[in-house]
Amino acid sequence: MSGSENYKWVGPVGEDAITLKASLAKWLGPRLVFLADHTTTVASGHFETEQAQDEATNAYLSVMRGHGEALIAYAADESGRNAEGQSNEDEAHQAMQWVAENFINLWD
Repeated sequence: MSGSENYKWVGPVGEDAITLKASLAKWLGPRLVFLADHTTTVASGHFETEQAQDEATNAYLSVMRGHGEALIAYAADESGRNAEGQSNEDEAHQAMQWVAENFINLWD
């Protein structure tokens, strides 16, 4: 690579792009956890009772929080291993798939 080509990788965008998977996990994980903890969104669908809707909402937000935590754990150790030395790439991958599947619902 020429000197000018290397220069393109300097700065926040270039540096984030070098390890985009870690950058995405680091940025997205805390935001999913925040949204799960503070959103006013409720589960979509038809529910017979308010309690049923509350239970569905709590389950949805629990899943969201879990995926956020998985991304945070992945970003904390780019080796792809958790504290026990086991791979956490599968959890991060599942989290990103969940985000893609729920993309239009990720708002407050």
